[in-house]
Amino acid sequence: MKQRILVIDDNIELIYALRRTLEQEGYLVSTITEPTASIEPEVEATDLLIVDINLGKASGLDMLISLREQGYEQPVIIITAHATPHNVITATRHGAIDVLQKPFEVEQLVDAVKRSFPSSEGNSLNLAVDGQPVIGTSASMLKVCKTAGLASSNNLNVLLTGETGVGKEVIAKAIHQYSDRAKQRMVAINCSAIPESLLEAELFGYARGAFTGAARETPGKIEAAEGGTLFLDEIGDIPPPFQAKLLRFLEDQTFYRLGETRLKQADVRVVCATNRNLDEMVLNGSFRDDLYFRLSQLTIAIPPVRERKEDIKPLIELFIHQANSELGCRVHRIDAEVLKAAQVHHWPGNIRELKNVVFRAALSASNGVLSTLPYNSAQQASANAGIKECVDRYLEKEGTGSATELARIFEAALLSALARDLNGNKTYMCEALNISRNTLKVRLKEHGLDF
Repeated sequence: MKQRILVIDDNIELIYALRRTLEQEGYLVSTITEPTASIEPEVEATDLLIVDINLGKASGLDMLISLREQGYEQPVIIITAHATPHNVITATRHGAIDVLQKPFEVEQLVDAVKRSFPSSEGNSLNLAVDGQPVIGTSASMLKVCKTAGLASSNNLNVLLTGETGVGKEVIAKAIHQYSDRAKQRMVAINCSAIPESLLEAELFGYARGAFTGAARETPGKIEAAEGGTLFLDEIGDIPPPFQAKLLRFLEDQTFYRLGETRLKQADVRVVCATNRNLDEMVLNGSFRDDLYFRLSQLTIAIPPVRERKEDIKPLIELFIHQANSELGCRVHRIDAEVLKAAQVHHWPGNIRELKNVVFRAALSASNGVLSTLPYNSAQQASANAGIKECVDRYLEKEGTGSATELARIFEAALLSALARDLNGNKTYMCEALNISRNTLKVRLKEHGLDF
């Protein structure tokens, strides 16, 4: 029996294209271009809904929430030209099996539709494990938001991974904000900033006289987060003796205050973050495997900025707006060439570094334009010194007659590094090198680089 699909969108041309595509795939397709309050009969007769968020005066998200409240459980695919974090997380939070950002490829739609039906190869549950700061338009950040939305719909422990400065705490706050625990507190603790001797007292609390200076009974972060979310940042830095105590709490949500024998209980949802490789730490024995498995019931890997160059422009625009608001600056844009340079910069400090650089640039901007970005001079000086040392050593060993070969080696290394950092995007590589696409092709061929 053919599966039935209902497409709800106010764009007639798109409706026609979607209908033709899905019918060619063997589905029965009906459409609605002007949704009303009484679409339940059409919904009841369908196996899958494809809904646009912007339906003129109506909202596809409000429609999704209303249908769920009425008990309709059909799978829903959301399509939108505005894949903001709020839209993506809210849609996923209320059971949308996928969110497609316009314009999307036909193959993306067909794949999402096939995953919507239990009999199809693949399953919507893939969203629970395959999704990898919230601001951004890149495909990788869309995946992050989808998984954050899924995480907000349940109480599983979440492990956020990624380099320093990618925005792990921002994602943690989003998971809490869109969850059923949003009315209660999210309490954060930086595990690396607290001495080992005080970590237990900080998290579990302590009784009067438990240690020198404990003048009164004090509840810990766990009790402060009752009913809400406990965010443990830099979880990879907790010492082995404390790992066992944290595991015991995660298993049954019970604990003892330091210096007390009375068992206490707390209802909290735990979200953790780390910039360390916990898999390696488990292998070398510095992190308990049972604790790791308990913490990583859901894992969200947040990619570094250098792997999502398309997010740099909206991030810079966001930070310009914040600089204007917080610092009294009057910047309205960034110079095009400066933006190109920013998109190929490595950004080792990720979003945190990008924000600091934009703020510093905004303070000295003239005529409302960011005409330069003050990158970390120490990092640049160190990099330049390293390159000079390599050149000096090579020439000392091979002689100045090898300069041509050295130039070839450096060019090949540069092209390989750019290809890696720009995910093989030849347009970005041309912009970074200020050369034409044909010239790039020739140089790649000369060095035997094929990607």
